[in-house]
Amino acid sequence: MFENEVFNWTMGDPYWKVLATRGKLLTNSHAITHPSLPNYAAIVAGDFFGVENEDWYNYNVSTIYDLLDLAGVDYATYAEWYTPLATSRGPNDCNNYPFPGPLDGTNLRWSSPVYRRLDVPPLLFTTYTSNYTRCSKIYNATAQFDSDVFSHSLPPYSFYVPDMLHNAHDPEADSDYAHQSTTGGIWLNAFLDLYLPALTAQGTLVVLTFDEATWPNNSDSIPNNNNQIATLLFGAGITPNTTDDTYITHYGVLRGSITKFGLGSLGRNDTNATNGDLTMLVS
Repeated sequence: MFENEVFNWTMGDPYWKVLATRGKLLTNSHAITHPSLPNYAAIVAGDFFGVENEDWYNYNVSTIYDLLDLAGVDYATYAEWYTPLATSRGPNDCNNYPFPGPLDGTNLRWSSPVYRRLDVPPLLFTTYTSNYTRCSKIYNATAQFDSDVFSHSLPPYSFYVPDMLHNAHDPEADSDYAHQSTTGGIWLNAFLDLYLPALTAQGTLVVLTFDEATWPNNSDSIPNNNNQIATLLFGAGITPNTTDDTYITHYGVLRGSITKFGLGSLGRNDTNATNGDLTMLVS
């Protein structure tokens, strides 16, 4: 999940134009709300529960992880700069610190923590963090993801969390907010160079989306352009260099995962077919 860009601004960037040739671009994809955090909740829980800011939240509600456990489907989260905590429960407990890790430091004006808790969906839910076994399935991406891909042990439902430079939130060195999308596009092209052939061969669908659309008019008060965001699909079941204008939201992405794994439902917006269904856009 990438950060804070309207569709036209993202897809006007040359690196994202290259990315579109490598997969299927969804041209009618929309985030749910503003700011970022409630969208991260929505994509795994089917609702944002009225949250309108980015304070410290611990939702006590069911999520897709509850459905996955009931169905016996394994899952994992790979977060860049994340470090598990050693506690009395074990050596790989949930780390709920908001910003473990350094500042990205590439642009003094916009410098910010390179990692944010709010970008890691399972950490937002006490129904997840209260369970040590679940906590042990959140990994430092640099330490674990490469190994799991090339050993063919990537869990069926995996969520990858790029850091604040890689997710297009912060710009490159000597750059500004006009080049957020470029920063993210460069990183994602390299990521796919490394992993997409292996993931495709293993039958993996890679879903890339944005949390919300709040730029480039420099006003962060409301989503711009109907909260239209870029969503791209890569890998298994995808014909490269194609587009689809079917309406879909984050709830439709969640619905697609629930449908794919035969999980039933959360009884929230994942049950509303008007939000779309990702499985209908994959061959």
